Amino acid sequence: MTSKIVYGHEAKSKVIEGAKILCRAVQTTYGPTGRNMGCWDGQTIDPEFSKDGATVASYIDSEDPLHKIGMELVRSVVDRTDAIAGDGSTTATIYTTNLMEKGEALVNLGLDANEIRR
Repeated sequence: MTSKIVYGHEAKSKVIEGAKILCRAVQTTYGPTGRNMGCWDGQTIDPEFSKDGATVASYIDSEDPLHKIGMELVRSVVDRTDAIAGDGSTTATIYTTNLMEKGEALVNLGLDANEIRR
């Protein structure tokens, strides 16, 4: 197995793309007009239909390891929100992804990442 080393802008953009993939899937469940999602893990007989963002987020996966990192970052926020508040996981997904996008845009403009965090 060969290793591929990725760093800098390419790595950041792939991680954020993974977060966007997860966000696009989860945001379809948002609000009163949100859609139910059919989730199937490939092992059980019946799929699970849910409108809960945390449930949908747990089923989304990717083959690219950098996409997986972005998905896991957002998924950790979703899991914490679901555990503490019990609701708002879809909103947390959308906010987290937007914060990642805006933060990357500011870093690309030359601002210090630690100053943005503060």
